[in-house]
This record gives sequence, C-alpha cells and structure tokens, in this order.
Amino acid sequence: MHKPRCSHRHSGVGPSTYASTFVEHIQQLEVRRMLSGTTKGPKIIDYTDPSKSHIVELAPETIDPKTGISPPSNRRVADPADIIWVNRGASDGFDTVFGTFAATARGVVDAVITSYEKMIGSFDYPSAGQTYSLTLSMNAGGGFGASASLGSSLGGKPKSGSISMLRGNNSGSTNTDHGWFLDPTPNDISEFNGNILNAFEPTASSGAAFNKGDFYAVVASEMTHCMGLFGSSLFGWSSHTTNTGIHDGVTGVGNYWVFQGPSIKHLGTSDNAGAQDFGNLIHSAEGASNINFNGLFWRGAEDQGNAFFDFSQRSMINNTFSLMFKDAYGYLDVNPDQFGTAYAYRNETTGAVIVRGGEFAAGHANSNDVISVTRNGSIVSISVNLGSDVGGTGATPGDEDLPAFVTQIDTTVQPITSISIDSSFGNDAITIGSDIGVPINVTPGGGTDSLTVVGSNGSDSITVNPTTVVSTGQTITINGGVEALTVDGSGGTDTITLADNATGTSFTTVLNSAGNDVVNVNTDASGTATGVFNTSMTLGALSIGTGGLANMTANGNNLLSATGLAITGTGTLDMFDNDLLVTPGNVSAIQALINSARANGAWTGAGITSTAARNNGAHNTTLGNMSGTDYLAAHGGAFDGATVAANAAVVKYTYYGDTDFNGVVNFDDYVRTDSGFNNHKTGWVNGDFDGNGQVNFDDYVLIDLAFNTQSGAL
Repeated sequence: MHKPRCSHRHSGVGPSTYASTFVEHIQQLEVRRMLSGTTKGPKIIDYTDPSKSHIVELAPETIDPKTGISPPSNRRVADPADIIWVNRGASDGFDTVFGTFAATARGVVDAVITSYEKMIGSFDYPSAGQTYSLTLSMNAGGGFGASASLGSSLGGKPKSGSISMLRGNNSGSTNTDHGWFLDPTPNDISEFNGNILNAFEPTASSGAAFNKGDFYAVVASEMTHCMGLFGSSLFGWSSHTTNTGIHDGVTGVGNYWVFQGPSIKHLGTSDNAGAQDFGNLIHSAEGASNINFNGLFWRGAEDQGNAFFDFSQRSMINNTFSLMFKDAYGYLDVNPDQFGTAYAYRNETTGAVIVRGGEFAAGHANSNDVISVTRNGSIVSISVNLGSDVGGTGATPGDEDLPAFVTQIDTTVQPITSISIDSSFGNDAITIGSDIGVPINVTPGGGTDSLTVVGSNGSDSITVNPTTVVSTGQTITINGGVEALTVDGSGGTDTITLADNATGTSFTTVLNSAGNDVVNVNTDASGTATGVFNTSMTLGALSIGTGGLANMTANGNNLLSATGLAITGTGTLDMFDNDLLVTPGNVSAIQALINSARANGAWTGAGITSTAARNNGAHNTTLGNMSGTDYLAAHGGAFDGATVAANAAVVKYTYYGDTDFNGVVNFDDYVRTDSGFNNHKTGWVNGDFDGNGQVNFDDYVLIDLAFNTQSGAL
C-alpha cells in the first residue's frame, strides 16, 4: 500500500558554531497487520528518520555533563511552562485546508498545548523568561499522519520544534474536516465513551469520533517528541535508557529498551514504526509487549508515545511521560490525572461529571474498585483506585498495584451540574462526601458493592430511602441497588433518618461520630428499616418506630450511649452482647421494653432484646438494668469507660444474678439477693432478675443457674 509521507527540514536556531542534531518524526495512517499476527485495524504510524539530525544547543555552558541538563533553579521561581504556537493564524494553513472548520481544528491544538503546559509545570530553563516555540502547520499532502522536528535546546532541554500535519482524506472541499475527528470540545473526552484501554486511552464505540483519526491524539503524539522523546539525541533522555537486547516481538523490529529514572521505570522500544531499528528508545512499547529484564517484569502500554495508534482512540497526556520528562529533563512536572482521566472527566458542554470503574478496561473484568467523591472548598476530587490496574501505565514497570487516579475540578471555573458513577462489575466500594452540591447518580452494577455517605463537620440531615440518600446539599440516587450502605455523619450534631432500607440491602450501618447524632429508624412506621451500629456509639437520641430495628453488632462488647431512647410499636433495639447507657434514663420504661422483648425468657418480643441471650444454650444471660444511683453504689466508677450520672439507666449484657455488674455471679450477689428477698425490695441490684417487680423463687432459680454454669466474666 502506498504510504505518502510529509518530510521537510527546519533550519537550526541559534549560533551555528554549536554542535547540533536534527530529528524528524513522520506519522502516517495505514491499515497495518502487526508482525505478531494480530490485526488492529487502521493505524496512525509514527516513523522517525535517524539520517536527519541537527538540534542546536543554545547555552551549552549551562549544562551539567553528569546529567546532560542545566541544574535546577534553586534561587529563583521557575517560570510556568509557556508553549507559544508562533505561526498560529494566517500562516498555519488551517484556513486553506479546513475553511469554516479551521477554528475548531486550532482549538484542538490549543487544548493539546494547554494540556502539556499543565503537565510540564515548568521547563525550568537556565534563565528566566524563556518560552518554547512551536511551529505547527497543515501540510499539502494527503493522509492522516504528521511529521515533527526538534530545532533547538536550552540547557539540554527542548526549546523549539515544528509539526506538520497531513490533510486527511484531502477531499478537495474546503469547508470540511477531511476525515479527521476535530473535537469541538477538546478539553473533555465525552465522545470517547467506549472501552477504556487505560486511564489515559479512552475509545469511541459510536458517534462523531468513531472510526476516525483523532486530530488531538496525533498532535499529542507529535508533541511528545517535541517535548523530549528523541532517542539518543539529548543526553538527559538517553542517559536513562538501556538496551535490553530482547527483540521487540510485537512489531517485529528493533529491541525493547527500558527507561530507568528515580521516579519511573517504563518499557520502550527502538522499533521505528515497523520500518527500522532506530538504535535507541524512540517509542513506548506496544500494550501487548511484556518482558523480564534485570530481575523485573516489564509491560508495555497504549499511550501517546506508541509507534502505532488506532482510529476511534484518544491519547491523553499521561502520567508516565510526566514522570519520564521529570527525570530526564528536570521539568517541574504535575501529575496529569488531576486534570481528568478516562475514569473520571467533566463534560465541558453539560457540566456533567462521568466516573467509571476498572471493569470498562478490556481484560480487567470484575475489578474491585474504590471510588470516592469529596469536596474541599471549591475543589471536587474524584478518586478512582482500581482493583485491577492496567500494567505499564504507572511509575512501576509491570503489573504492580498503582495508586488511585485523582481528578480535581475547580467548580469556580468548571461548574458541575451532576455526577454519574458507574462502577460496573466487581466488588466496588463507593464513598460520597458532603456538600458536593449536585445530584449524584450511582450505578454499582454486578458484584457485592458498598456505598458510604459522609456528612460534613456541620449539622447534617441524612435520610435513607429505597432508591435515594438525601443529605444536606445533595441527593444520591442509587440505580439498581447496593449490597451495603453506610452513613457516616462525621462532625456536628446530625439527624440520620433511616426511612427504609436501600434497595439491595437489609440494613444501613451508622458510624459513630463526635456530634451526638440523632438517629431515627423507621419512625414513620411505614415499611421496614434496620440500622446497625458496629462500634461503640454516642448518640443524642435514638428513636425506633414500628417496623424498625437497630442492632448492635454481635461479639462487639461495645457501649451504646444515648441522651434519649424512644421505642414504639414493634420497634426493636437488639443489644446482642453489648451494653446500653441512657442519660437521663427512665429505668422503669426501659425495664418494660426489656420485659417485652424477653418474653419470659424466650426473647421473641419487640422492645430491647438480646439475640445473644436468646441463642445462648445455657440460658444464663440477660440484659440487666439498674439506675445510675444503684450502679454507683454497687459498682462505682465508669461503665465501659463512660461516666455514669445518678439519673442514668444502665443496661448490661451479663449473667442472671450479677447484681453489681462486675460480670460474674459470686457470694456478694447472693447477699444482695437475700437482702432484697427478706426486705421486700425490687430492682436488679436487689435480686429482681426477671424484672417482674419482686424478688422470689424464680429469681433464685435464675441466679443458681448462672452461678453453676457461668464461664468467664462478661
């Protein structure tokens, strides 16, 4: 197949006496069968001609021969990266080629330049006030490729370069895109909502970008070379590369090379677009590549540095080149995932934020992802920590676990209208912070998924319904249900209302907070709702209505402390083997609730129950209940670490007969029981263990049973 290429020389810039090299990169689209035997469809191919070399170094006296670059600017503020498209406008050829589409095409280039400026942070040139000069023009030739050249360096760092873009299908019409995808919204990837190759390589499965060469991706690829991916041409780069001596078996040409810096290890290749061995690392290794070298496993990746690119594919400015350029050239690079990834991005037209899980990456089914959305001031942060990472796309060389990708959106300049989270399959954990301020839709998909809703440091109102969780400033809609729901009120005195169980769950876990939260469980007496406390809890008040159930987690030995307790109808509080402190507490009312649930020892009623007592084969445990005054007299000190007031109601899971709540039945307990019987007293501390208002034969049966069968202190 004929492959038209665009090739031209750019004269060097600066003093002609300096040693110089010139490197030209040519990208061309063709349908190519990889030598590995895998057909990948239309390709944009990046070819570099090593016979054309001359890069002019403008300040050789500033270069440290050990590093190949000028030392860092420790005594001045480094200038922000500034890439100037010097011929933008009448001389760039865009009007001639694209006509009415020219502005859109220029907007794509502007977006790529801005992305690189953000990623680089600062070139940190040896002198202040320096900018990078980029010449980018449309070429007369047809095809979907491009060529790039590097003209000069300053302090060993690229300083100027040129890119020549081909005209696409060269249809002869002026007002057309010529088959390129010219993204009208190049600062987002909304058209690339198909499969994800990795965090910086989304694809289009339909729509305007489908089956087209992405203009953005080609410009980004060529600028990668202009920013420093140049084989052995610049020492800062080549000094970090090593020839593995292992043949590139995916493309069939050249060897695998590795980049090894203090920040990153990355697999590359000397393959020059399947045409020749370039003799040094000139491209990233293809995603299908993997080798063992120097005691490490290395994997290639689909990224902006590949020699081959598919149609329908966007190459975003990625974190691996951010780290490599940092190590090679001393750029003050910024991790680009904060500006958006294939897993979390903002649609710049609608303001909607799309969040997707690792399942959307081919070959990474059932990824157990951890996703969170939080807000700090005007910054909304979306963290996606993949359970199944795509190898070769982080700082490590192979398939190691990667840190979360964290996208940050400043809502003062990028307003958000909604957030949609689709974690797809896998056992995913999703956390939604407070005050996000927009509707949030959560679609967990398959697997065992959990959702945690977190309140603010203020006083929030959080209500759980079957398909929504409504909290201060936002409504979270749950599509399809989740398997576990947790509410964390965080700071402040919150009101947490469990109006129903969320679809897919049988309960809502409520976490303890420092604000003495008010918790209401099914207080509307409609349907059913269950709340679970899996740690010690300090609440303002707990109210449980008909159809409501609140459980302290079994085997917790925890304390539920509340300033109020109201249980009505069939509402039930199950203490299992935990303790309760209500201040102020109505001892008589609480005893009535215990008696109702105890049901003469069967523990089948509503009220304050203990599943642990019901399931105890020895039938020797119960919920003892006494006033704070009695507790202080009989036991004294704190109760499970909490201060006891005289007007409190103190409830302990313990043995029948444990009159002083020391967790065992002993001689002292018989003394108090005998005194209660002989003096016609009542109450737990005096031997009324079944709560019937008197000390009698039944109580002696219970204390004898417990004394004879107890095993260890409770």
